[in-house]
Amino acid sequence: MQSPMAFANYTDLTVNSAGLVVTPLGHIPVPYFLQVVTVILIFAVSLSSGFSLWMMFDLWSMFIYGLIQLFFPFVFIPQVEVRVDGVHLFMVRAFGIMLLGSAYLWWNVRNSKDITVHTTLMWARVMGGAAALLAQGFAQFNKASRMTQEHLYISVLLTVLWTLGNLIYCMRSTEWGGYMETRSKLNNFLHTDFVITLIFGIMFYAYPVWLLRVQTSLPRLNVVHAHLYRLFGSALMSSAIISGRASNFLIASDKRVQLYTRVLINVGLIILFLVTYFSTAKHNDWSVPNTPFILGVVGIWTLNAFCGSYSLAYFKN
Repeated sequence: MQSPMAFANYTDLTVNSAGLVVTPLGHIPVPYFLQVVTVILIFAVSLSSGFSLWMMFDLWSMFIYGLIQLFFPFVFIPQVEVRVDGVHLFMVRAFGIMLLGSAYLWWNVRNSKDITVHTTLMWARVMGGAAALLAQGFAQFNKASRMTQEHLYISVLLTVLWTLGNLIYCMRSTEWGGYMETRSKLNNFLHTDFVITLIFGIMFYAYPVWLLRVQTSLPRLNVVHAHLYRLFGSALMSSAIISGRASNFLIASDKRVQLYTRVLINVGLIILFLVTYFSTAKHNDWSVPNTPFILGVVGIWTLNAFCGSYSLAYFKN
């Protein structure tokens, strides 16, 4: 159950028939009021200043937030009411790597002459953001929630604004369709990446508890473990959308940068796993089958992207 202190600023909490904690969202606790107002103002200015500024705001936001999650995952602790273990920290860092990969992709296509590339990336953000919001909402308002009000007024708010901003510019765009797909080896690698990434995304999002039982040796799981797996799954599904649409991009270099991004993200995840495993006593949080899964399955996934990115034969496509 939620700690009573997490709702100390509320006087009229209720639990509905579905077992969800209902809070009066109009009553923002004083400690978060200035943060909420500041974030909304920054969002409004960025959104109203045109697409170019919004794109750079999105890019640098992903980059900075990704760096914070990768190198300072302990900032996540005040958002939960559980004892943070090695799996929690690993998944926060893994999500940070996904955000850094997203920023890298935006940076490389920011000047693309194919406007459908930008629309595709924004739609992927909208779908990934919507999936993340569903996971955050469930984690926050579920009867067994272990999330604090800081999670609601920081993480959830940022996801709402980020998703809304990309949705607004998507709806303003007139270039949704892309171009006719041609038969090429480069497109085949993109199709393969789409299928693999989407399957992994669905697995992490829909079956987090089953994956946790397979990948970890923790004696007891909690809802925060499942929540972090769902967030990671939402990022994977967002990335899969880009791979699926990239085969319709007009310029081959825009297609290849998605595969470059996959290589960098996956190599980052493998390095993170190895560093975590060999540098801390917490490596026993992971089960024995998890090592071949990370090094084997993710290795094959990465090899597909590497071949599509760097083989000279495919630069001709």
